Amino acid sequence: MRVDRRDILVAGAVGLATLLSGCIFSSKPGYDKVNSEIVSAPGVTEADISGGPGGGLGTTISGTIALDVTTEELRNAFEEAWGRGVAVLHQMFEPGASVVVEAVRGVLPDGTEIFASELVDLGDSNALTMKHFYEHYGIE
Repeated sequence: MRVDRRDILVAGAVGLATLLSGCIFSSKPGYDKVNSEIVSAPGVTEADISGGPGGGLGTTISGTIALDVTTEELRNAFEEAWGRGVAVLHQMFEPGASVVVEAVRGVLPDGTEIFASELVDLGDSNALTMKHFYEHYGIE
């Protein structure tokens, strides 16, 4: 079997792309723990919180928390469930890490929903970050 330079370059490029895509697109280990902790909250039936590459070198957190509570209980149930997830997320990231929260929502079976952004005041910030939630939940 004859291997020429072009074959080596193609194999190298494929290998590098595979390595980089594994680093860039794989979720940070621990999201199973985040979801497990969220599901342990009263009224939660399912959690699908995950993270991926954000703008620059940061991470973006997104996902859905399914709840089976009344509309009147939605805000409090979501706040408790998301707070449990925030506590685990806090352990996963280095202090000061750029972690943007994008489209984390709680949803009822009838489609009624609440977004994590409704729980905090952004102040002068343009982006909703985990820092907002660490402050909101008193996590240092």
